[in-house]
Amino acid sequence: MDPVLAIGTPGNATLLGDRDRRALDAAMDRCADGDDAAFALVYDLLAPGLLALFQRRLGGFAQAEAVVEQTLLQLYAGRRNYATGSDVLAWALAIGDAVRHASATNIAVRECTPIWR
Repeated sequence: MDPVLAIGTPGNATLLGDRDRRALDAAMDRCADGDDAAFALVYDLLAPGLLALFQRRLGGFAQAEAVVEQTLLQLYAGRRNYATGSDVLAWALAIGDAVRHASATNIAVRECTPIWR
């Protein structure tokens, strides 16, 4: 199996091979067509790798978990707008990076906001 996505630490990488990638894309296609139960497979295939990736990028499990949660919620919320046949993994990573950036920006803004008037 040639890994399409290998994320995480070298000893703890989550691999998403060609077969899993096809299953992910097919599940998201079904979800976009109204099969909400298919999202469980999307979740099962994406969540571990996204968690490993964002934990490495953010340095903490709780922050990574929050980013992955929001990423998957946005993916589910946008399921009706998903163009079947598109790359689900690329879409999930783009959403995750946007969520991570928004979270970092909000944290930075809160930390830089003066408390005096």
